[in-house]
Amino acid sequence: MHFVHWSRSGITSLVKSIASHQSNKYEHAFLLLLDDKDFGRHYNAIDHKMELKANRNFLKSLLKAFRYYKIIQPSIVQAHSFTPFIISCCLFWKSQIIFHAHSTYPYFSQNDFKSVFKRGVLRLFLKTRKNKVLVVSKEIEKLLQDRYDIDAQYIMNGTPAHGQRRQAFSEERSCGRFFTVARLSKEKNMDLSILLIHELIKINYHVTLDIYGEGEEKSRLEAFILDLGLEGTVRLKGFVENPAVLPPFYDFYVSSSLIEGFPLSVIEALRGGNIVIMTPVGELKNILEDRQSVIFIDFDLPTATDKVIELLDMSEEKKDSLQKSAEALYQQYFTMERYVKEIEEIYDQLLG
Repeated sequence: MHFVHWSRSGITSLVKSIASHQSNKYEHAFLLLLDDKDFGRHYNAIDHKMELKANRNFLKSLLKAFRYYKIIQPSIVQAHSFTPFIISCCLFWKSQIIFHAHSTYPYFSQNDFKSVFKRGVLRLFLKTRKNKVLVVSKEIEKLLQDRYDIDAQYIMNGTPAHGQRRQAFSEERSCGRFFTVARLSKEKNMDLSILLIHELIKINYHVTLDIYGEGEEKSRLEAFILDLGLEGTVRLKGFVENPAVLPPFYDFYVSSSLIEGFPLSVIEALRGGNIVIMTPVGELKNILEDRQSVIFIDFDLPTATDKVIELLDMSEEKKDSLQKSAEALYQQYFTMERYVKEIEEIYDQLLG
């Protein structure tokens, strides 16, 4: 059983892919902590599912979770963030529990009160019962072991290979079409992506940016776009259920996140033939090579703008080379088949 905090995110897309690829070997269930008005439609591929709506009544949601657990009786509960993991440890005593950390969360390394408290709670529950910890960063794997004596296993995310793909740049010249797919949260640092577009327009580059996603930053971003006079150029497109259909309609994918784990949307863009422009955060900075398979940009706006201008002025043949290198890395590291095989090995190990 997969237990997820947020809906309509890269994590829930990953869960749906796992359930689809393993349908012949394992029966999967899905538990969503918060609510989603389109829950049934978005997760119709998973037969056994429930939304707890904990943002409406937390205690009532815990009772619902326990009742649902007794019905499903899963051998393994895979909790995909901190709160689902703590709830699982408290309520789901008869199951093997996996804590799957999908990002380099601040509480792993920072020393403010909230981070120290969450880390202490995490250590307590990891020490009181034998739980499996999966992380998407080798740095976090090492930090947890060296500093907190927590054993974790590093695993790279993957995406299905059957999505649509952009043509080679030598066949279809770039038109300055940028896009991004992410939850609209502070950590995603959308201001930098928007300001990049603003700077490029000021020096007469014809560019657009489409932002796919929902989140708490939506209203502020709408106002920010209006203040810059970018309405019609930077567009908030809302949630997209299947990002794999987007690559043919764009040239460049931009990610300006402050922190990341192993971003599925970036992997999807690599697969889809879009040249990725991203801040060097998360595990991908250790796998991708600047100007070879990706364009890494600084958080400093002028420096980042210069780097993007360099890309826009690049020959179509050089863009083809970037595109091919990225696709080769996807096939080597990021396929869903590779990911599912590793997950199955973990499941089989836990089940004995």
